[in-house]
Amino acid sequence: MKLNNRYMFGWICAWGVLLTALSCQKEEKQWPVDNDPVILELSPEVASVGDVLTIKGDRFSEVLSDIEVHFDTASATVVSAGLKELQVMVPQIEAVTADVMVTVKGLPSTVRTVVLAHQPVIAEFVPETIRAGQQLVIRGQYFSPVAANNLVKIGGIPVDVVSATPAELTVIVPQRVESPAEVVVTVAGKTAEPITVDILPGAWIEAFDRPDVALTDASVIPSPIGAGWQIMEGNFGIRNEKLFGEAHWTNAHMLYRDQWLDLQVGNGNSFKLGCDIRVSEGGALPGVIFNVQSDGKRFYLVRLLDNGIQFLKTGAGGPEDWIMVVSAVDLPGFSVGNTYRVEISSATPGEIGVKLTNLDSGDALLNATVPDDNPYVGGSVGFYYYRMSNAEISFDNLSVELN
Repeated sequence: MKLNNRYMFGWICAWGVLLTALSCQKEEKQWPVDNDPVILELSPEVASVGDVLTIKGDRFSEVLSDIEVHFDTASATVVSAGLKELQVMVPQIEAVTADVMVTVKGLPSTVRTVVLAHQPVIAEFVPETIRAGQQLVIRGQYFSPVAANNLVKIGGIPVDVVSATPAELTVIVPQRVESPAEVVVTVAGKTAEPITVDILPGAWIEAFDRPDVALTDASVIPSPIGAGWQIMEGNFGIRNEKLFGEAHWTNAHMLYRDQWLDLQVGNGNSFKLGCDIRVSEGGALPGVIFNVQSDGKRFYLVRLLDNGIQFLKTGAGGPEDWIMVVSAVDLPGFSVGNTYRVEISSATPGEIGVKLTNLDSGDALLNATVPDDNPYVGGSVGFYYYRMSNAEISFDNLSVELN
């Protein structure tokens, strides 16, 4: 049978078209799927307006006119171009962070974020007057949203940044700072113009929450007990996050000598302090010292007895030179072996409040006012014990509130 030439030609053409289509399909599968440029790294990661930023990646172009670079919506000048590296000028932009994107012949790249360093600006404080130990909000501009990237000092003391946004920083006001205190914020090497804040005396807590310290005495300077502490007589150490002492037959005492702590009263000033004291058995007299005068000899002392509590005042000779003694003994519910909270307060010179609470039972054992016609005012605090037995003595959670 003879096939019509025209018929055969049609079949040949159809097969040719089919083979060509299959060949094209195969070639399309082998063609690279992604030609978009890619940003892999920005250097430096923190830059200022006008800095040259290096963008490392892939699928860029060596032709400057092929490339556009944007920081958010701001266009940047391309300084140099290569297939794997670009250098651009950081444009004028107010943001603290910006998304960097490269466009090559209309193809957009992946996005990388750069931190933009501006000179930070401090605008105001909330509240305007603050107490030591409280949170202060610093409002302004160009802070880092990453808390650790903001260096804040108050009165020259570095402070922890609790939280951060580009417009607000929250910090804790330190102790031992004089008022008014300069507040300084530094971000990426750029420092704000300092502004002062008024700081009222605040609360201070000494919980001895640090590693154990072996018994030490006045010969070791500075004292390993902690900054500001000075042992005057006897020995003290830290064990299980509590202060303790083991000297015998001596008026062992240590004082806090940092001048920021000043127990002033009157003219709107007042103070309240407290301390946890425990003695395991009789034959030991532990106590808390307050209103230490500049000579370190004259002060008030509230100490526990085997059967109660005692209020004393020293003269120029220090311990043993007792010029005032007031005792409260045979207190119902009082016995050695318990932990007691001693609280002392005053708002008026010569009127000193003394409270005693059994922390184990929760019972309030004493709430009295001790008058003094020739009072000590100002000064700091300390600890005391006189040990006639092998009783274990511990002190903890000293707190001081100044108003």
